[in-house]
Amino acid sequence: MGLKSRFHIIIASGFGLLITLAAWSLLSPDSPVHQYLQHHYDIPSPEFLNFLAYIQIIPTIVATIVSGNIHGGGQGIYWVLAFAQWFFIGLGMSYFAGIFVGKKNLSGTRH
Repeated sequence: MGLKSRFHIIIASGFGLLITLAAWSLLSPDSPVHQYLQHHYDIPSPEFLNFLAYIQIIPTIVATIVSGNIHGGGQGIYWVLAFAQWFFIGLGMSYFAGIFVGKKNLSGTRH
């Protein structure tokens, strides 16, 4: 694996982990942050939470299919799939940004 590929994998992993942890802390009833915000404040808004759940619909559907339970999949597989979703989005963003940013060598020209 080349240095550029390793860089993209690290960026995508960090992006996936950051977004998945943020989503878990806001959406999961098991999260202490979710419980605290629910009992003490009216933030984040229900509309934002619904939007966050809506953009993670693919992990929800796949987790339901994998579990075989029509009423919903397991939380573990859901969060693994949510991480995979955000990992691939981060990977795409990393490669997309690399097209426009590019790196300069010491002479100041792009390679």
